[in-house]
Amino acid sequence: LDTEDISSLLNAHMCGNAGYHYYCQSFFSGHAMLAFYSFMSLAGYVYHKELKWSKLFYSIFISVPSWIAYTRILDNQHHPSDVAVGAGVGSAFALFTFLLVKCEHNLNRHEIKQNID
Repeated sequence: LDTEDISSLLNAHMCGNAGYHYYCQSFFSGHAMLAFYSFMSLAGYVYHKELKWSKLFYSIFISVPSWIAYTRILDNQHHPSDVAVGAGVGSAFALFTFLLVKCEHNLNRHEIKQNID
């Protein structure tokens, strides 16, 4: 192996270069999905509890997963589209979970009210 072969081999393992390694072609970003799911779920909890400092919490709950997603792009681990889809899927699952829990909470409250009456 000469230095040119080693250089091309190393370039094949970096997402930022033309020769993409198969790890870099993953779709979508699991880190972004998990970060947005976790922090959007916390935002739903804060929304439900109507906490005093909710606006501060909302800004934190948006900033942290956005930073995590941005670092995935900076580290050449994912393309921006991978991160955007991961963020969207994570947020959608968080919204679905929030609505499901809210619906279940309302059903349980309705059943308790019927049992009391």
